[in-house]
Amino acid sequence: MRIIPPILHGIADYIFVVILWIAPTVFDFGGFPQTLCYIVGSFYLINTIIQKTQAGVIRGVPIGIHTWIDFLFGAFMIVSPFLFAFDGESAPKLFFIIGGIIIALWGLITDSDPNARAAKN
Repeated sequence: MRIIPPILHGIADYIFVVILWIAPTVFDFGGFPQTLCYIVGSFYLINTIIQKTQAGVIRGVPIGIHTWIDFLFGAFMIVSPFLFAFDGESAPKLFFIIGGIIIALWGLITDSDPNARAAKN
C-alpha cells in the first residue's frame, strides 16, 4: 500500500538527514557509530537532492528508484550494528535498527507513481 505522496516523502528525507547528523550528539554516542551516522546522513542527503520530485534539487533519479535506494539505506542501517559490531553500545544499536526500519518502510509506502493512480480514478 503506497500512501505517502512524493512531496511529503521528499520533505521527510531532509528531516531524516538532520536526525542522522544530530543523533550522535542527542543520544551521546561516539566512535564508529558516530562517524557512520555522518556518512549515512551525507549519502542520504545526496539521494534526497537528486530525487525527481518537488523536493529534489537536481531532479535526476525517478521516485521509484529513489524509494528503492531508501529501502537499501534502511536495510544497511538495520544490519550495521551487527556488521560493524557495535559491542556494548545500546544507544547507537537501537538508533540504527529503529531508524533503518523507519527509512525502509518509508520507502516502501511512498507512492512512486501518483500520476498513474490519479489517471485511473
